[in-house]
Amino acid sequence: MNSSPLVKSILLLLCLVESQGKAFIRLCYFPNWSNTRQSEYARFDIDDIDPTLCTHLVYAFAAVDVDSHRIVPMSPATENPSATTGKRGRYEQFNDLKRSYPHLKTLLSIGGEYAGSDNFVAVTRNDRILQRFSETTVDLLRKRGFDGLDVDWEYPNATTKANFSKLLKALRTAFEADRSGRERLILTAALPAGSHHIDTGYDMGALTRYLDLANLMTYDYHGSWNAVTGFDSPLFSRQSDPNFDAKLSTAWTVEHYMSKGLQADKIVVGVTAAGTRFKLNSTDLTGVGAPVIKSDTPRQSDIWQLPDRYAYPEICRLLQSTHTKYVFDEEQQVPYIVLDDEWVGYEDVKSLTGKVDWMMKKGVAGAMFWALDMDDFTGRVCDKGKFPLLKALSHSVGKIENTHLTKNVNTNIRYLTKYTGAASPLGGGAWGTLLTVVVAVLVLRFFR
Repeated sequence: MNSSPLVKSILLLLCLVESQGKAFIRLCYFPNWSNTRQSEYARFDIDDIDPTLCTHLVYAFAAVDVDSHRIVPMSPATENPSATTGKRGRYEQFNDLKRSYPHLKTLLSIGGEYAGSDNFVAVTRNDRILQRFSETTVDLLRKRGFDGLDVDWEYPNATTKANFSKLLKALRTAFEADRSGRERLILTAALPAGSHHIDTGYDMGALTRYLDLANLMTYDYHGSWNAVTGFDSPLFSRQSDPNFDAKLSTAWTVEHYMSKGLQADKIVVGVTAAGTRFKLNSTDLTGVGAPVIKSDTPRQSDIWQLPDRYAYPEICRLLQSTHTKYVFDEEQQVPYIVLDDEWVGYEDVKSLTGKVDWMMKKGVAGAMFWALDMDDFTGRVCDKGKFPLLKALSHSVGKIENTHLTKNVNTNIRYLTKYTGAASPLGGGAWGTLLTVVVAVLVLRFFR
């Protein structure tokens, strides 16, 4: 085959056109309790969402009712439409965002950190109940305008591992059997970062077969249970200190899932706007791994009232003190700050930009952001505009995609490289893929 620069450039461009059809997912969680906070800096509601920064919005959470074997709202009075006044419920208000932003996909998440396992076990204990649950789930999602379901079961174990797989299979079967004539409902799940939960509670074959996306909760690696300081969501493991578990990092978790058979193009890597806080045992020892004072009583943050955590705007307030020391840890690619006896490890614009670059090189499907309400959504605290973290994620994706599109392409082929339309000249989706393959075959035949 002729290996001229022309052929190489054409084939490279065709590959890039095809890759553009798979947009990097930015999946953002909206906590339904965030509108109840007292402070205007922390009180977040549907109207505060910027839909341009996310491709998928997830409404968290709804409950699984053990008596009716259905999904039910956490706050029926506000989330369901009013039977007396006709006022639209919050589910409908949430999904109304798609009217102005049709690119959006919306999902309803069930379960959550405090939901436990019992309700999930109850609806999977026999096939009849599970089928009813799955069919009523389709009805609810269609009725309220959602595009899919996110399952946040924390966590299946060795005993309930089969139940989780059965749940995913039943939901996927019901989604495919839906005869509404609309696009198939999306099925995702929030999955743990820790090796014990991963290895004992999940059948990777089932995850691959039934899930569209696997949302990895790659954070909470360290917290109030630790005796020393450590990062909430480090990109890389701390190899320089044998006292640190090498399994506690985003990279390790992602690579572990992939080694067990989960495809990269299903993986959505989690990032969080919350930072882990510690009370130092001594102000003379302030680095990563410094001893801390543990307490049985969680310390609530001032504004967001997070236990042993700070939301990003609260961290920005600490940074405004002239006594705050900022350190970016090169080994784990995340920052921490020290103010008196307070130590906080967190995510900032620099670390998030690096993480996105790593994700895209890894070939994963996208990033998951927990949660919208913990970024500086007012733009009045961090002095970086609204949603500085989420914008860093979104803008990093755009810059990296543009770099990948133009790098090493022969600019002399003007009729191919100067296209400036919003979509691929070969089209998107299945037809774009088909045309790409056809053109590639023709080029290869022509230059053979």
